[in-house]
Amino acid sequence: MTTTGLHLRSSAVLDYRFLRAPRILAPADGSKHVPRTGLTIEWAKVANARRIHLELEPDAAPPAGALPAPKFTIDLPGGAPRCRFRMVRSRGVKHVVDVKALAKGGSLTVTDARFTTE
Repeated sequence: MTTTGLHLRSSAVLDYRFLRAPRILAPADGSKHVPRTGLTIEWAKVANARRIHLELEPDAAPPAGALPAPKFTIDLPGGAPRCRFRMVRSRGVKHVVDVKALAKGGSLTVTDARFTTE
């Protein structure tokens, strides 16, 4: 019931089936000496994913004298297998990338990988 006394009715179908978690192919978790330019993040295609959400951010404070790397987020179609970043990242910075797959019913699965730039 609303504050004006109006009765509302609705229904929704909930889906608790989860997608397989994305499998990050590159860069491999724990990689060191990842190139600072032309970074490509690649994952195995997630069957039945409606959307892929990718986040790339520093995993720790930057080295002394370095500017902090910005956080990037992007939404991609479910069938997208990779994302290329053409920016220059700071040398020796640890990063974490999260690849999230969203199902039609709203369930979300997440995989992350950590790497260090050369």
